[in-house]
Amino acid sequence: MNRHRLGVGVAILEALALLFLTACAAGGAGPAGGGTPASAAPVKVRSKTMCEASGGTYAAGTCTHSAPHALSAQQMCESQGGIYLDGEDTCAMGGGVK
Repeated sequence: MNRHRLGVGVAILEALALLFLTACAAGGAGPAGGGTPASAAPVKVRSKTMCEASGGTYAAGTCTHSAPHALSAQQMCESQGGIYLDGEDTCAMGGGVK
């Protein structure tokens, strides 16, 4: 794995951790908190959010970094093990994603 992809992965994991902690604080991350179990629903992250969290600029479905290459929203999502939801321009990860 090259440094760029590693950096993108770390930034995305940080964003997901923040989303998870926010959900826990709101009492919605499991039966004890009154919400649905965390494994029941995937986390959805907007493509723009994923791109900007990794230091890129998002426009027209493409994430561009200062490095001489760009990833489409779908490529960015799938490289992190997610499923790209085109109509929503989001990446679904974890939970019930198959």
